[in-house]
Amino acid sequence: MNSIPIALSLTIHLFYCRSWSGVSLDDFIQKLNAYIHWYNHKRIKLSLGGLSPLEYRHKLGLFA
Repeated sequence: MNSIPIALSLTIHLFYCRSWSGVSLDDFIQKLNAYIHWYNHKRIKLSLGGLSPLEYRHKLGLFA
C-alpha cells in the first residue's frame, strides 16, 4: 500500500473504516487534516528508503 495515491489511501483509511453519522463538519475537517498531515509527514515509504516524505525532503536538503 506504499505506492497508492493519496485520494485512494484517503478513501480506504478515512471513509471505509468508520461511520461518519453524528460527526460534525468541524470534527470531520479536523480528522481529514490530521490524516493529510500523517500522510505527508509521518507515513513511512519503502521507496524513500524507509523515510517519511518529509524526512526524505530534509535528507535531500529541500527543507531547511
